[in-house]
Amino acid sequence: ILELDGCVFNLNHYRYNFYKNLASQRDLTVTPEEFHEHLGNMYTMYDELPLAKAVGPQLLNKRVEKDLLNYLRLKKATVQEGINELIEYFRQKHIKIAVFSTHKTSTAMDYLELAGLSKKVDYVIGSDTKLAPLPSTEMLSFLAGRYKVKADQILVITSIFALEKAASSLGMNVIFKEDLTPATTEEKRIAFTCVKNMYDVLNTVMFDHLENYKIFEPALGMTPDLD
Repeated sequence: ILELDGCVFNLNHYRYNFYKNLASQRDLTVTPEEFHEHLGNMYTMYDELPLAKAVGPQLLNKRVEKDLLNYLRLKKATVQEGINELIEYFRQKHIKIAVFSTHKTSTAMDYLELAGLSKKVDYVIGSDTKLAPLPSTEMLSFLAGRYKVKADQILVITSIFALEKAASSLGMNVIFKEDLTPATTEEKRIAFTCVKNMYDVLNTVMFDHLENYKIFEPALGMTPDLD
């Protein structure tokens, strides 16, 4: 399970910069740490940030997402370094790839289309489904059920604490990628490992021993006669 916003793209950096500029126009400030803390649920992420009283959170969310998508269409959205190689590795090893977004499914699909990745992933799920968004585990449980796999057979790659915590509570393997801020003590404690970029994720998948390495036995060519 790949998180779209901070692992496939740099969307949270764009969101933070957009929000910071809006706040500065009203002589308000927001730190990367404050913004990072509220990521995970598009319905509530702006509720407790400085602009909440001046601009309705839902109106603000629509404005940010519309402007962000239009900006990246003009700029021609680029993905995180290493993500193409990671996705190609999973595809070569016939490992299913689900993309998880903290925002709308349709918008997530638009971003993947812009980057030429829409046909390279198996499933896309956003926070606008009938399932409860983060911090609920419903969306993750749905994905496990859809592919008929146990939680400990799933690897979640994320830069968002709410997703990391939900995945960990279900017993899923988690790699945490630093994004807006360095990983906190709690983020480090929960994850199998913390990385700084997607090349580090690829190296971890290929060469490190995850807590439940069995999910990678087919990818690594392991057979029952191998120790």
